[in-house]
Amino acid sequence: MGYQHKLTLEPKSSDHGNCILLEIRESNATGPHALDITRYRLTIDTAEALAGMLDDALDEAADRRARRATK
Repeated sequence: MGYQHKLTLEPKSSDHGNCILLEIRESNATGPHALDITRYRLTIDTAEALAGMLDDALDEAADRRARRATK
């Protein structure tokens, strides 16, 4: 059947290491937009804050799965 929607994130350092370049690709198998690409230039502080938020969300998801498994 294949995919209907795909989200790809590609972070990389800038040439001088002063910021993080983040490219987000959103692919759709149906609809009027086959591919949307958004690019961000993040400061190091912003990238670290986002990484921390993702880490916190992953920890919370793991805790919830563990609680559900013990019920």
